[in-house]
Amino acid sequence: MRKFSTIILSILAHQTVFADSESSTVTSPVNSNATFIARTAYLQNPYNSENYPTTGGGTLVVNESQVAQQNFWQKWFEDGTYNVYAGGTVNAGADSKTFNNPGPYNRDLQPYSYGANIFAQTGQAAGFSIGGAVTVMNPFFAEPMNGLATQQGTRDYNIYTPTYTQAAISEAFVEYQYSNIVQADIGYIGINNSPWINGNYENNLVSIPATYQGALINIYPGNGWLLTALAFNAAQYGAAPGFTGNTNYSITNNGIANSNGYAASNGTIAL
Repeated sequence: MRKFSTIILSILAHQTVFADSESSTVTSPVNSNATFIARTAYLQNPYNSENYPTTGGGTLVVNESQVAQQNFWQKWFEDGTYNVYAGGTVNAGADSKTFNNPGPYNRDLQPYSYGANIFAQTGQAAGFSIGGAVTVMNPFFAEPMNGLATQQGTRDYNIYTPTYTQAAISEAFVEYQYSNIVQADIGYIGINNSPWINGNYENNLVSIPATYQGALINIYPGNGWLLTALAFNAAQYGAAPGFTGNTNYSITNNGIANSNGYAASNGTIAL
């Protein structure tokens, strides 16, 4: 009990030691937008948050003094990050009878998939880094698992859950970053800070939901502002065999457009 009381008194003393000091100040919390762009943020990584504990991998965090002692190749290949995300997905929505709807919304035929995604990105050298993500889904037994789905005669049967054997490059990009002010990504990229389009992570999917062929620029001018500009001319859904003209705005009365003859938009630019 005496030891416990001593701990309590020590905590109280620590909290009140500056109570009578006229020079004490209240520190304002750091605005989250001020740290959105950072050397170790890796915004293109679908699994770069502690909210995704099911991934394996890691990020090497180095301070400025360590970076100053590294040469070009050490900055690129000794720093960086990687993640491995694996598992299985089943669309179990058979409570809805939708025989007349096209493939992506026909829940009476449940698609199954399993596989893994590997993301990797180098560290920065002169502000530049490169990265990408590889997806492998259903390497074996795709047709026995999804016989009814594959009989639909199209790989677009389900736009997020692959019903066939898939090996794809979901992301491949070059990134430039200047301090915490500017970050630009170009190539096959994920876009996760737009309220209008799908990002590159969903917690109920193993496949990467959507990536885009284009560019993304984030700018932090200060005072809590974060400006984002994006432009892309094609999108790749998790179950798509490649990038198509569908840019998430191609909506028809029959559902989301894919490479099935529906209209596709010619590109997207937003600020």
